[in-house]
Amino acid sequence: MRARLDGLKNRLRAKDDELGRKGLEMEGLARSLREAKAENKRLQTELDKGSEAKVEIDRLKAKLAKERGHSAALTDYYNLTEPKMEANRQEPGSGSDYSQAPPRFAPGDFETRAELIPFVEGTGNTQ
Repeated sequence: MRARLDGLKNRLRAKDDELGRKGLEMEGLARSLREAKAENKRLQTELDKGSEAKVEIDRLKAKLAKERGHSAALTDYYNLTEPKMEANRQEPGSGSDYSQAPPRFAPGDFETRAELIPFVEGTGNTQ
């Protein structure tokens, strides 16, 4: 019976040693799992930042395309109107009132031109 007890004790020790090894192995695996989870979380954060940056890039690309379209429209308008404006500048007496010099009056004009009298008297009314 003693031999049988010694055999059982040896088996128990062997199982205890095996459980200890398995426990150490599990601790190592748990540590590795925690490290992998931390790395995964860090990578997910970087991925989220990258996604936000991609959205911002897409928004800026759309804005740039819109600005290019607007710029092209303005360039087309300028190209269409510029020859007309140049022709108006070259023709004497043509063009808008803003491009012509203001009229110059001689002192005698105020006496002979009735439409200027209200401005000379300070009323500013032409009626």
